[in-house]
Order: sequence, then C-alpha cells, then structure tokens
Amino acid sequence: MARFEGWLVAVVLVASVVTGVGWDYPPASHDYVRDLVNQLKTNPRDIEPYYALRRLGPLAGPAVPAIVERMSQSDDTASINALIGIGPHASLPPLINALRGDDKKRARAAAQMLGIFGRAATPARPALLAAAADPSLQGEAVAALNAIDGVRPALQPVPWQR
Repeated sequence: MARFEGWLVAVVLVASVVTGVGWDYPPASHDYVRDLVNQLKTNPRDIEPYYALRRLGPLAGPAVPAIVERMSQSDDTASINALIGIGPHASLPPLINALRGDDKKRARAAAQMLGIFGRAATPARPALLAAAADPSLQGEAVAALNAIDGVRPALQPVPWQR
C-alpha cells in the first residue's frame, strides 16, 4: 500500500508541473508577450514588464529584440535580468546584431550580456573579436571573450598602487 501511495504522490507532482498549477505568472500567450512588449515601447523606464518577461523564461523569446533595442534607453539592470531569465538561445541573435550596430552604449551592454552568458555565447565569438578592435568597445568585448573561454578576469590594480 505504501508503494502505491508513493506512486500516487509522484503522479500528482508531475501533473502539477506539467499543467502549471501553482505557478505565479499567467500562461505565456502571444498576446501577453505582445502586451508586455508594448509596455516596453510606451514606457522603457518601467521595470515591471522586464521582470514579467524574465519570469516567462524562454517563452518570452519574441520579446528579446524589443528588450535589446531599449538597452540604451532604460535601466540596463532590468534588461539584463530579463535576458538572463529568457536565456541565451533566444537572446544571442539580437545581442550579436546590437554588438554590430552603431549605438555604442547598446553595443557595450550587449557585450556585457554576452559575457554573462559565458560559454553559451560561443556563437558570438566572431562578433566579439570584431568589436574588440573598436577602442570604445574593447574592454567589454575582451571581458566577454574571456568569460566565453572560461578565463577569470585579471585583478585590477588598486588606484593608489599605480
């Protein structure tokens, strides 16, 4: 009898995970993600849509271009948090495009984000190598390449030791 109860508990747990019972966010419909993207466009400084997209995870992939586009207009921390939650699979192509773009602030933020993804951002190596040639992006691009390669950043000297 105890064996049957154990199986019953396991079935209930799996069913609750599959159906999403107990999750703290609504199901990710295209309309919901589109509404969040519209909120980003109307008020890029409002951080709530970023956190809602983070909670949706990879299901919020269609929102990544809008998040990357606003990286230079809004709180970078909120953008970074949203992209971390969404994950590298959906985030890499728009981040690589931002790295190659003309907006240097957005390109720096994209390089930092690629560094956060670490080895998962390996497909971005060619774009990061090209960005490392630009003096205004060199620091972020090299740091991202080091993170991708698994190299720990060198310690920076303390200002009074120079």
